[in-house]
Amino acid sequence: NYTYANSKAQTADRRDIRLQGQAEHTANASLAYDFRGLTLRGSVNYNGAFTTTLAENADRDIINEARMQVDLSAQFRFQKNWRVFAEMVNVNNAPQ
Repeated sequence: NYTYANSKAQTADRRDIRLQGQAEHTANASLAYDFRGLTLRGSVNYNGAFTTTLAENADRDIINEARMQVDLSAQFRFQKNWRVFAEMVNVNNAPQ
């Protein structure tokens, strides 16, 4: 899944700025494997850079940098009512 967002905003002091809090590019993807009680899943989430706080000029804006997060999970069902699972969130230690 991919989203491209283009916006134009203005304040009393500035023109042609991107809408606060809106990243230009966002994307996510997942891959899963399921076979005989074993389930493996991986997902990647990307969020482009975006402005969190507008200042008097662009040099003083507070920007959240682009980030990509990878999550993994595994599950094994070894009897009808018994499962073992593990989940790893933010495996690549992306900044929050």
